[in-house]
Amino acid sequence: MIGDIPMRKFESQVHDRAMIAAILEMIPIVHVGVQDGDWPYVVPMSFGYEMEEDRLLVYLHCAREGHKVELWRSNPRVSLTFSCFQNRPNDPYRGSIHDYRSVMANGVIRRLERGRSGGLHGRGVQAILRHNGRRPNQFSVPHYLFMDVYVVECAWEHLTAKSEEPMADLSQVPFPTMEEIRSCTLPPYDYDHFFTRKAYQPAPESPAPSAPDGPVAEHLLNDIDLSIDDSSRELRVGFRWREPLDCDLMALVLDREGRLPRRYDIAFYNQPADRSGGVRHLGDDILAGRGQEWLSIRPDRLPDGCGEVVLILSVHRGEERQQHLGMLARPLLIVEDGSAGEGRACTLDTGGWAGKRAAVAARLVRQAGDSWRLVGPDGGSWEDWRITACFADYHLSEWRE
Repeated sequence: MIGDIPMRKFESQVHDRAMIAAILEMIPIVHVGVQDGDWPYVVPMSFGYEMEEDRLLVYLHCAREGHKVELWRSNPRVSLTFSCFQNRPNDPYRGSIHDYRSVMANGVIRRLERGRSGGLHGRGVQAILRHNGRRPNQFSVPHYLFMDVYVVECAWEHLTAKSEEPMADLSQVPFPTMEEIRSCTLPPYDYDHFFTRKAYQPAPESPAPSAPDGPVAEHLLNDIDLSIDDSSRELRVGFRWREPLDCDLMALVLDREGRLPRRYDIAFYNQPADRSGGVRHLGDDILAGRGQEWLSIRPDRLPDGCGEVVLILSVHRGEERQQHLGMLARPLLIVEDGSAGEGRACTLDTGGWAGKRAAVAARLVRQAGDSWRLVGPDGGSWEDWRITACFADYHLSEWRE
């Protein structure tokens, strides 16, 4: 289903329902697709909509008979696409010459019978009129007596919305007018911000304190030297801390020259797996468990050209909150053999991280053949907490494709 498919440019995804409603208000036509034998059948239609807690209701009206009606009767599963586009090739706006908004959803369509649909028929008629800017008495009652009204029920998990240029708030949903475009003095969009924002960020500024736990033997960070001869074994690497900081564990999958080939070769809170599937981020601590984050690594699934996986720790919004990694006292980096359940913990030496908001914590390095070694850091660190700040050091400059 649509909502289960990760969006490639996740920073462009729209999560806020008020913004989704504002996008729908901009769009007069929905394209409705249904399977017709070996081919999809797609038809443009006017629509109305209502938003409920657990679903989006999209109302359609049409003649009582026709090919699409026959298809809906035999297969009520339909796909919806709403979209609009602004092209301004001669008038760039904040560094961009075009922009679009789109909503896609899957749902089940059914016909609404007048007086027998729990009031949805009347609500549907009014929603269609309202969305098309018509008054209830304007081309309404007589017309709809001869038309059928349908509703498509779309669960929120089966819906996605997107804007080409990332949007920060509701005011940015409408396209700028030509007057706004030509008088604009705003800087280009801050893509780094949108790339690293957390759409699920709760109200509290930082996670609650969480103490490391579990019966694990501690070693110094620089003592990490774990050989992995069986590359098919799952390796779980976790990071635990006590302080009320929003720390993140991220992985960069580098080639044999130490380069990060593409932005999709990373795994972190916004992109749960790299494109090979060899590294998976197991959830931001805000959602999965305060004070700890974990990665799952399957070396046998990493690309043949992979030379190492670099694990980076960072403090989310560290500059804004005046926080840095040097504020952590004896955080733990934990390594577990996913199949055997054996664990080992290494105390991170944060003495050199004062003022640093991101740093290399460990590296998984390819050895001869299919063997790997987990070793300590290489000294890499950054004052900027955003993962995009380290891209240039790994030779990735064009990452916004």
